[in-house]
Amino acid sequence: MFEVTNTTKEPFYFILTGIPGFEAFHIWISIPFCCLYTISIMGNTTILTVIRTEPSLRQPMYYFSPCWP
Repeated sequence: MFEVTNTTKEPFYFILTGIPGFEAFHIWISIPFCCLYTISIMGNTTILTVIRTEPSLRQPMYYFSPCWP
């Protein structure tokens, strides 16, 4: 049988350097992404805070009834 070996000597890594050709606009492109990220984190935190402070949201809203009569 043949032995399978990995002969690649270079480590595999991924570096995100931005959008090629738009180097001058990287700061302006990053501002909307940063705003969207901040808004999503604030929204998720708000939802979790409301669930934690409102006891009725931690209880089942209805119970499943059996399917047979």
